[in-house]
Amino acid sequence: MTNCAYICSDIMKSRGIAGLGISCAFFLVACLSLLAYLKIPSFLQLAVSRSGLSPGSFAADLFSAIPFDIRQNVYMFNITNSEDFFNGAKPRFKQLGPYIFRIGLRKQMTWSEGDLLTFRENRKFWFDADLSHGHLNDTVYTVDPIYAMAQEVIDELPEFLERLFRPLLKSRKVLFKHSVDELLYNGYSDSLAELAHLIKPNLPVIGGKIGYLRAFNDTDDGDITVFAGTNPFTKDKRNLITQWNHKKTIPYYGDGCNGIWGANAELFPSFLSSSPPAQIGVFLPLLCRPWSLHFNETRQENGIELARFATGLDIFSPSNSSQIEQCAQPAGWPRGVFDVRACQHSFPALISLPHFLHSDEKILDAVDGLTPNVTEHDFHLDIFPLLGIPVRPAIRAQINVRIWRHLDTSQSNNPPIVYPVLWQEIVLSESAISYLSTMIWYIILLPETTLRVILMLLTILSVSLAVSYAYTSFSKVSDEETESILASAEDSAASS
Repeated sequence: MTNCAYICSDIMKSRGIAGLGISCAFFLVACLSLLAYLKIPSFLQLAVSRSGLSPGSFAADLFSAIPFDIRQNVYMFNITNSEDFFNGAKPRFKQLGPYIFRIGLRKQMTWSEGDLLTFRENRKFWFDADLSHGHLNDTVYTVDPIYAMAQEVIDELPEFLERLFRPLLKSRKVLFKHSVDELLYNGYSDSLAELAHLIKPNLPVIGGKIGYLRAFNDTDDGDITVFAGTNPFTKDKRNLITQWNHKKTIPYYGDGCNGIWGANAELFPSFLSSSPPAQIGVFLPLLCRPWSLHFNETRQENGIELARFATGLDIFSPSNSSQIEQCAQPAGWPRGVFDVRACQHSFPALISLPHFLHSDEKILDAVDGLTPNVTEHDFHLDIFPLLGIPVRPAIRAQINVRIWRHLDTSQSNNPPIVYPVLWQEIVLSESAISYLSTMIWYIILLPETTLRVILMLLTILSVSLAVSYAYTSFSKVSDEETESILASAEDSAASS
């Protein structure tokens, strides 16, 4: 009888161990499922970060010819009190537009050693009359760019050239009237512009015509070299610019403010939404030098989470760096207005945010009719972190000209004025934003969400089965132990 009891005990123990093993297996599946659930962002981040701009890749094809509806909205400032202005009053402006242009972007790309990609991006602009609030033949009373440039350089010319130019300017004024078409891309003919072009060959006089944006249509910014981001050493630098026209520095400025950094605002290195970078760099050659955008907030767009990077008080301002002031801007230059003469053919242009947003108050106080607000006038990029793609970009900048009311710039009653000419924004159409965000949801977030649900259900099911099997196994063992004890008691009673 004793031997039978031992045998029964061994059997019960083996059953208990087997049940415990099966339960542990279910628990292990549950733990692995939970771990996979928690690590989904890391897995996705790793997979996406490895999808660099390699030749023939889907990412490179999209980058070479962006297939979305990109638009340029241009707003013109029309002065409404020109006579009072010449008599010393503040200029008063009425904003016209937007005049909307569709943009075509196409890159020629070549790859080289060091995981580098060099591209030259051609831009083309087409006016869309149906979307615009105005016509290209609208007349605008604004600054004569040739006159404004002459005011800047006339005192620097040799005496014989000064005698030649000054009489030519006396018959003109700093303000004139032209159509929107002539002021922007088509340009207008000007004999003085052709003469000035002979003295300064780098002036943007094309086919005998000049216009504020004429030099930017069907053109490019030269060769831009970036990291392709196809290997572990460069994946966190994808599309970050390392050279412009095969140089690692900006040629217009001295040491300390001639560095090249940031991306071209079309694509950034990916990052986790839970830990966005404090700031990103944007280098657009039209803006002369790189600028920083700061993380502002997290936003929702059609079900996807975007990180907004926006301007700070340092945008278009050198005041946060005395070194930059010394080599890029005059000392004491007002905040929020940047002198771009060095990179814009010596034209006395100044860039700012639209309506002088974030600029020094004295700049805004010198004009009437401008009403800055962050919603309409800030420069920001809403980026989907996992891909580094701006889903809702708003690249905004205003072109201003420094002018004097009269030709003699030495007169004490003729102070210089920062005169707003136009502002523009590069944006995606609302339909393009909706399509892009929906595509991201279905291709990336929906599979992620589905996988999360499956893993969570698997975790719950595994835990339930583990607990249930453990309970059943130990219940059976307990029942068998009870039966064995009772049987032993009966045997003992019978033998006695």
